[in-house]
Amino acid sequence: MTASPIDAGVIEAARRRQRRRRLRIALVVSILGAVVVLLMSSRGGDRPRGAARHAIAVPAARLLAKPAYAGVACGVPNSISCDRLGLEVWLRRPAASVQATVAGQAMVLDDPLWSGPQHAGGRTAFAGFMRPAGLAARFHLKPSAAGRWFGPVPRPVPLTVLVRYGDGSVATATTTVAVAPGWG
Repeated sequence: MTASPIDAGVIEAARRRQRRRRLRIALVVSILGAVVVLLMSSRGGDRPRGAARHAIAVPAARLLAKPAYAGVACGVPNSISCDRLGLEVWLRRPAASVQATVAGQAMVLDDPLWSGPQHAGGRTAFAGFMRPAGLAARFHLKPSAAGRWFGPVPRPVPLTVLVRYGDGSVATATTTVAVAPGWG
């Protein structure tokens, strides 16, 4: 038995609606998947099993072996024209990685040349560079007409350090750091 032309048109229209519904469902599932991936990555979803979900806030003296050091890191002595800031922190125990927020700007301390050697599954010294740093605006450095800054050292700025250890635990501490005229 063959379908009449009217029945064939109705069946074809139903098939088109069904295809559109399937496409919409696939689109919604794809978008939801992308949202889940973004949320997981922003929350550290790639951390190993058993890793801490939240950083434990500790006093800076308990986390840092000595005060952090920040300095203008341009190739020309006392120049701030490159707008580059170096930061180094020394930890009481070896860690896998360190992130810092200096005067509201985030940075990763992962420079292989300036960070300390690895031992016991991690490092105790971590260094990194921020560029552009906003040395004049963010750190209130007042250079000479030649673009050089000799001091005085401005008041310390807020520093937050986020430390990830090899066992998955995470600790954070807040302190201050003053920017010195030189690095290295």
